[in-house]
Amino acid sequence: MKFITFLFIHIVFVAQINAQEVTPAAPTNSNSTIQFEEREELEQELEISSPQPKAATKIKLKSEKKVVTQTEKVQQYSKAIRTFNLVETKSNQNTLQRNPTVKEQQVLDHSLKQMEESEYLGVDFYLAHYKVGNYDMSKLHYLEKAYSLNPEDKEIIKHLVGAYFILENTEKLDKKIGEMSSGNIFETDYYAYANDVVVGLMKNATLISHGDKDTYPLIKVLREQNRRDVTLINLDFLQSKDYRSNLSKKGYVLPHQDVINADYLSAFCNLNSAKNIQIAYSVPKNYVQNMVSSLYVRGLTFEFTKSKKDVFAQNLSFFNYVKNSPLLRSQSPLSNQLKSNYMPSLLILKKGHVKENNTVKVIEIEAFLKQIAEKSNKKEELNKADVE
Repeated sequence: MKFITFLFIHIVFVAQINAQEVTPAAPTNSNSTIQFEEREELEQELEISSPQPKAATKIKLKSEKKVVTQTEKVQQYSKAIRTFNLVETKSNQNTLQRNPTVKEQQVLDHSLKQMEESEYLGVDFYLAHYKVGNYDMSKLHYLEKAYSLNPEDKEIIKHLVGAYFILENTEKLDKKIGEMSSGNIFETDYYAYANDVVVGLMKNATLISHGDKDTYPLIKVLREQNRRDVTLINLDFLQSKDYRSNLSKKGYVLPHQDVINADYLSAFCNLNSAKNIQIAYSVPKNYVQNMVSSLYVRGLTFEFTKSKKDVFAQNLSFFNYVKNSPLLRSQSPLSNQLKSNYMPSLLILKKGHVKENNTVKVIEIEAFLKQIAEKSNKKEELNKADVE
């Protein structure tokens, strides 16, 4: 277990499958790009970094501003969109909880109100009206309205995939997955990686994911591979009452708390320990560091179990299947980042082969490790792990 703990701290969570760490997500739409100076000004105005009691007063005073001209309406609408996107981006990049903070939610609600008051409603307004609900499916019609106005918008399509997944509307889900694929919303390496994640799943597994670039490709791959036995649980989606209700119907016991954070995940895993839980590497270390004694490397996930376990055989099977996978053959910069996530399972194999005095296999695994470490710039981490 000491060996696995070391891998957990020094390798897995410096790898870059985390959707927000690979390329920080900035969910914007249309003309909502925020320049550096403007972002700094907005942060100071909203006091996001260091909230002060007077912030609520500021918001109240601004909401009382009377919009007189059409130009002012457009300016109010545009600024509200930029503010909404800034705060939502900050919320999405929070590695401590998936829900917006109380202050963030207040600013999101206020920005939406300003959009509505401007009477200059467009795609951004309807998309924001859906997103402000944090996967509240009663607001789905706003998202569908946004889609009707711009059916090629990648963010809208992505959110529709998530909504229909939450509602288990398979007909609409499959259609939107097709649009997601044809629209090149995610790079092919993410789908190749998701395929290898699925290869390492147990039968009737519960796979916990985090972030867009992990979750949405997994939704597609699980559908394509007809892995109906697998239940994919995305931490963001757990904000949805409909999603939690569907999980309860499937026999999952849910913690009695609304904030989706490390305590929630730990409680969920302990309450459902018999559900073959596997945690994707995209889940930030803050969520799992208090469960490390119950985590075992299995493929591209951590298996959660309360029993001591030897995972050599499972990782051997995984390696034999994926060693010629498209992701490991790819030489793209993204694939080289993702390759580092294969190192923990390979180190498990190396340790097992050393124990068996299987020199041929040790050399084979070492060659793979060296190649991956070079491509992913993880030589130092590999050397530390080998010393341990």
